[in-house]
Amino acid sequence: MQVLLREALQTYPDAHHYIFLSGQDYPARPLTEYIEYLGREENRDRCWMNFYAMAPGTQFYTVLKYPRSYDLKARLGNKVYALVQKLWDVYYSRRPRMKYPVQFYRGSSSWVVSREGALAMVKFLDSNQGKAMQKFLRKTHVSDEIWGATALLNSSAKEHATNWDTDGQLVPGTMKEENKVYHHYIDWDPERENPALLHSGDLEKIDASGKWFIRKVDAEKSQDLLDILRQRQIL
Repeated sequence: MQVLLREALQTYPDAHHYIFLSGQDYPARPLTEYIEYLGREENRDRCWMNFYAMAPGTQFYTVLKYPRSYDLKARLGNKVYALVQKLWDVYYSRRPRMKYPVQFYRGSSSWVVSREGALAMVKFLDSNQGKAMQKFLRKTHVSDEIWGATALLNSSAKEHATNWDTDGQLVPGTMKEENKVYHHYIDWDPERENPALLHSGDLEKIDASGKWFIRKVDAEKSQDLLDILRQRQIL
């Protein structure tokens, strides 16, 4: 994701915002309206990224204490890595990681950042503190939901993050989970998939949310909904 952000900054230097989308996202409203919205004066430098300060008692805090490594698993294979993980579990259950190079923040990987915000994130990532953060995250579970918010909220552009003036001023540990400032409609109903696979029956809730994008959709199972949303892009 970091590589993609750097490439986007170089390839599209005139863009005023950069958005990260997955293959299971789709626009819920016309993109022409979205571009107009982002281009408004009050939004030119604004960033939308869910976040909360990771601290004892908060959601997923334990991932900082007990290491995991997808890269190492890929290199060693499942069987060898399983042994390594068992040894780590024994060691770190007695000596959990408690010293961190930065204040870590976690939030959804669905985000929109201004060019100023993206440049500030890259500058932080290239700093000694940013490099230490990246080294730490190489052995951290769900690091894809940690690096972006941590980079932005430790950068010079943190005040451009939506809700920084309120949520960002709270003592770490006050917020137990991420705020919901992102531009996505996602249904986390525990009775459905994780998250829910959306279809035309969800359209009323999608429209009522006012969100610009939806997640998640499938080309076949969400076809009825996608047909409706495609028409919105044409009109």
